[in-house]
Amino acid sequence: MKVVGKFDLIANAAQLIRTGITSALGIDELFQLQTPDLVFIPLEPAVTVSCLAAWKKYQLLSPTCEAFLKGLKEEIHLPGKD
Repeated sequence: MKVVGKFDLIANAAQLIRTGITSALGIDELFQLQTPDLVFIPLEPAVTVSCLAAWKKYQLLSPTCEAFLKGLKEEIHLPGKD
């Protein structure tokens, strides 16, 4: 496989894919465009990625950040640890 570039927005890459110029690798469920002309094919064997969220331990967070962290913890079933 020859990697010739990278993208931050899959929608931009989708335009190039539609023209037949290129193909792209992306993370499943991050692609939010409803495009019947594009198809996702899982890799075999499956490729997994891990990520993390970090913040200052005693930093006062905005209500928006608090809500985001609360939702994130609920989504990944993490107990209310700070």
